[in-house]
Amino acid sequence: MFRSYIARLKSIVGDKKAMEIINNALVVVSAGTNDFILNFYTIPTRRLEYPFISAYQEFILKRLDNFLRELYSLGFKETKRGCCGTGLLEAGFMCNAFSPSCGNRSEYLFFDSIHPSEATYNYVGDLLEEDIRNWIAA
Repeated sequence: MFRSYIARLKSIVGDKKAMEIINNALVVVSAGTNDFILNFYTIPTRRLEYPFISAYQEFILKRLDNFLRELYSLGFKETKRGCCGTGLLEAGFMCNAFSPSCGNRSEYLFFDSIHPSEATYNYVGDLLEEDIRNWIAA
């Protein structure tokens, strides 16, 4: 997937500019719903710690709830639905120029029903930049 992105980027901006963009990029990997369920079944220690899937679900939901409450305190007013369309079902290609979008995108945690918004990525980027600067200065 990343290789196809590089090829597409090179075709748009050229080899030199593409490499400049990639070398200065921050890459964020976002774990989704399938990652949570797969971790329960593929990591043996998870089943020892949480013998039933319902206990593991409760653990995940509690952590997610705490995370969303913290984000709300940072200015994200809508943390349960995306900015695109209804915010519940649309994702990827279903969010396009013909889809309605929210008025104030900076208050939305998600752009569509799965992917974080630009405001979310900016917040994460700022946190990482601060941590990296502190680490380098130490």
